Amino acid sequence: MMGCMTANDTSWTSDPLAAPAVTLGRVWRVNADAAYDIHWPRGLSGDLIALRTLAGRGRMTVDGQAGFALTGGTLAILSASRVRHYACTARRWQFWWLEFTGGRELSLPLHRAMDVAVARGEAARMQQCFDLLRRQAPAASTLASAICGVLLAGWRFAWRGPGVEEGDPQARAVARAIDAMRENLARPLSAGELSAVAGLGPRRFREVFRQVTGASPKRYYDSLRLSLAAELLRMGGQGVAQVAERLGYSSPFHFSRAFKAHHGLPPSSYLRR
Repeated sequence: MMGCMTANDTSWTSDPLAAPAVTLGRVWRVNADAAYDIHWPRGLSGDLIALRTLAGRGRMTVDGQAGFALTGGTLAILSASRVRHYACTARRWQFWWLEFTGGRELSLPLHRAMDVAVARGEAARMQQCFDLLRRQAPAASTLASAICGVLLAGWRFAWRGPGVEEGDPQARAVARAIDAMRENLARPLSAGELSAVAGLGPRRFREVFRQVTGASPKRYYDSLRLSLAAELLRMGGQGVAQVAERLGYSSPFHFSRAFKAHHGLPPSSYLRR
């Protein structure tokens, strides 16, 4: 009688990390020609943009620095509030444009062209995000945001540049503040408490936070709280008033108004049925 042989294998990490919290708002798929020339309006939100060039060549200009070229296989993470001008500088420029909040714990640098080879299946994931957002359904939007987080994590893994832990004290200060936000979603910390956690003065903290994340501390904090609110509503067992109270909103009315402004749909649309 022949014996059986069992083979087991495992992989593990001594320092597990959570996936980045990302909320995807909009996706553009662009195939531009030489006439493509966009002047970006001032006063837009502080959301972040991932501009992923697949082929061709373009040029991006943001506030406070010279323009930089974007060619096939480059990635740029941009603050929407600082974008000023971008244009095709060749016969064509093929790129994806993803607008999102969150994900700064991955420490991808802002406003520079990073050389990151286009991975197999990457374009299909961006197309999937595009298709999911078009459904205008909460579950589809949640999946699109999760896929966006996977894309960002994959780009960070493939990029060989330095991260937060390798020498950016401002980014480390902001990371400490974001950790404190995540630990206090039900009782929001004040601006003074957050700046103390970061080890910066209040005014300097606001400046650095916006520079690193592309958003104000309040906007970023609200995004974290409202993302959790959507998850609580989808899980069921709690109504709008209960979730509003749990997350420290003064009333269901104020919660509902903030929720719709952030997600584009009222909280009742997210209730599990």
